[in-house]
Amino acid sequence: MSLTDARPHEHIQAVVDAWKERCLLEDGSLLYDEEQLWSPDNLAQAHHNIAEQPLLDGGSFIEKLERQLAGERRLVLLGAELLVVYYLFAWDGSVGAATKRDRVAKVLAWANAELPEDSEAWQALGEAGIGHPGQFFLLRPDIQLGFLLDFALRLKKEPASEQRQTLSDPWRLRDFADAGEDQGASGMRHILLHLLHPDAFEPISSGQDKQRIASTYADLVDDDIEDLDEQLVVIRRGLAELLGQPSGEVEFYREPLASTWGGHRAKGDANLVDGLEL
Repeated sequence: MSLTDARPHEHIQAVVDAWKERCLLEDGSLLYDEEQLWSPDNLAQAHHNIAEQPLLDGGSFIEKLERQLAGERRLVLLGAELLVVYYLFAWDGSVGAATKRDRVAKVLAWANAELPEDSEAWQALGEAGIGHPGQFFLLRPDIQLGFLLDFALRLKKEPASEQRQTLSDPWRLRDFADAGEDQGASGMRHILLHLLHPDAFEPISSGQDKQRIASTYADLVDDDIEDLDEQLVVIRRGLAELLGQPSGEVEFYREPLASTWGGHRAKGDANLVDGLEL
């Protein structure tokens, strides 16, 4: 599911833009100007430690992550920045701002570093978030981080002239994201596409919800449009016209639309992971 929040996400978008330019297109850092953290070597090592060699014994996610980052400063800082990206989408009813900041700060502390309170990342983690990322997304952050690492690492392997083209074209980006590993990280796939192209991809983390919406409003879509996300673009435009609203104000999780396809606002699950030892 994805309970969306209609409030502006100024700081979240600023962090996404910085991540794209400084980390995906360059090898720099999201938090520190002087660091080179998102290099292919660092990404490959982190991916090996987290995704290729998962720790299956007991312990929380944070405890395992500390072992997987092996006390190497460059990997610790990269791990903290991965967590920043991981938490950007999450609505504050699923993960509170204090929890997001505390978890990132805890990882940074392993490298004797801090999350600057005047940074865009600090502000972004304090915003209300965009949508509900789903319980599996929240309970298995290791899988989601593995997807992010795989995505970034594969992008770095593309010719430099094509990297920006891949990130700039929403449908090329979709195909690129879908060519990588999944293994349960479909929530991160939907979230990543929305973060990088919010005008093309719905703020929805659930493929099942997307399919329900598309099925409900199938009459608004030409039969030759087969891709689910492309169908939703057409549906949004059609509903905007029918409702007499700007396209950006169409909200699938609010009435009058929510009850038409089975969507609903989450109730009773505020701060789902705040009390969990992940």
